[in-house]
Amino acid sequence: MFGLRQKLMLGFGGLLLIVLAVSVLALEVMRQGRAALDQFLVENWRSVEYGQNVLDGLQQLDDLAPALASGGGSVESARGAIEKVSANVDAENHNITLPGEDKIAGDLTRLWSDREDGALAAYQVLLDPGSDSARRLAAAERVHRLLPQLSIAA
Repeated sequence: MFGLRQKLMLGFGGLLLIVLAVSVLALEVMRQGRAALDQFLVENWRSVEYGQNVLDGLQQLDDLAPALASGGGSVESARGAIEKVSANVDAENHNITLPGEDKIAGDLTRLWSDREDGALAAYQVLLDPGSDSARRLAAAERVHRLLPQLSIAA
């Protein structure tokens, strides 16, 4: 029937086939895992990028706030920074990738664009040429109070 040589070849050949099949499956699982990890990293990198853009815009606004509070300052620079922050806050709200990130993005949105108490409303008062000095001072104080919270949330 089968000699020793054939039995050994059949036994080792079967083991070799099993090892090859497991190796092919392992390579496919690794490929899929890498693709998922790449996607995860890209999405999270976007979140980091949006947060950094918010921080940059807030820094610009912080630099302009004293001049705006006194009625001067570059209104166009402030409007550009406000648009930058608003666009990146909105983009972060549409890029939720991790559990709990929706709460952080919601806090950032609330601090920035809350109708009356948010930083955006305060900056609009500072940019309004018709605002009196008392409203400007109150808006500047609100901005000063909210900027650290916004920086942490970003």
